[in-house]
Amino acid sequence: MQKKTRPWWWSATILFVSWRVWIIALTIFALRYVPVRRGYLAAAEFAEGLPRWITAWGNFDGLVFMRIARGGYGLPEVPFFPLLPMLMGGLHSLGIPYVIGGMLISSVSLIGVFVVWRELWKIDHQEKRWKGLPYVFLLAVLVTYPTAHYFTAVYQDAVFLFLSSFTILLARQKRWLWAVLAGMVATLARLNGLALFFFLGAEYMIQLAPALQKRWAWHVPFTSFLLALRPKNMWKHRYAFLFFLIPLTFVGYLAYLQGKFGDWNVFFSSVEVWNRSQLTFPLQTFWRYFKILVLYPRVHLVYWVAWGEALFTALYLLVLLFTWGRVRFSYWMLMLVHLMIPMVTGTLQGMPRYGLHLYPLFLILAGWLWKSPKWAQAVYFIGMLVLQVLYLSAFVQGYFVA
Repeated sequence: MQKKTRPWWWSATILFVSWRVWIIALTIFALRYVPVRRGYLAAAEFAEGLPRWITAWGNFDGLVFMRIARGGYGLPEVPFFPLLPMLMGGLHSLGIPYVIGGMLISSVSLIGVFVVWRELWKIDHQEKRWKGLPYVFLLAVLVTYPTAHYFTAVYQDAVFLFLSSFTILLARQKRWLWAVLAGMVATLARLNGLALFFFLGAEYMIQLAPALQKRWAWHVPFTSFLLALRPKNMWKHRYAFLFFLIPLTFVGYLAYLQGKFGDWNVFFSSVEVWNRSQLTFPLQTFWRYFKILVLYPRVHLVYWVAWGEALFTALYLLVLLFTWGRVRFSYWMLMLVHLMIPMVTGTLQGMPRYGLHLYPLFLILAGWLWKSPKWAQAVYFIGMLVLQVLYLSAFVQGYFVA
């Protein structure tokens, strides 16, 4: 008698529930055994009668998002985009505490990611390079990523990953208007939503040069870009003009700041606290980190945080290097622009978390890992989980690491 195969959502649900139990257990462990560091703890301002193992998920950026949801924007909150606070404010009007509301939004968004990735996996799985890659294995690579705990927190990472992945799916289905709308909403969640404009532009180029779908020579992107600029092609594919609505969404946010504060430039000047106000050539940023790693005292947390930021950046750059001409060009372009946005701001702060937003990155990592020996897979997952313990423990107890 043939054994009945369980539906895909069964394995995905088991993975999701198991991961959440793991995250809760780690949170309780960290709160008990890791010394607390005061300063950016949500419990001091948004306790609302909730236990610490819940309020801990509103630390750092979550604290700022909850302040916006409660009282609107002040100058210090300008760099934080409005989508998540708007959603939390709506839930709070229904009586749901800010921390619970933010965590609920992140959890529902992650479930949405699982659903959207299933559809993307079905499309990409048709290519030879991804044949045999199990869908649940792809999800496992995602949830064991060292900073995946932010998908639980009052952060916009899960929302953005859902919206950016949905944009990719709609574009792959050639539903251009809906893809643009999803990209516009994603840009209200993070500045990195601007990378979706370049992704969609690359998808337009693929319509003109199908060779960009798989393996492509170094000159093909340049020749197809010239083809894309021809008036005849622009008119035939005039849906591409809609793509400009994505950067215009960011311009709309700047217009809101102009109306509220009388100066749209406050967005750029208000991030000076993170040394992100001026455009910086990436090599200058790398040189700055080289000096930190060589000269900074190793007893300081800043030294080890810088190491993490540098190593994750190196991982992303290696993926970009080894996938040039080997993956769908729009995927490669999305990763490049998404990662370059923080790199040109003079700091690599937060880089361990920025990889969370990239479906193509996890597809590539899962594809490589699936073809690796079992011992290599075991080493990878153990290493990632160890790092997840460290990053999560630091986050819930008030140590900024990503």
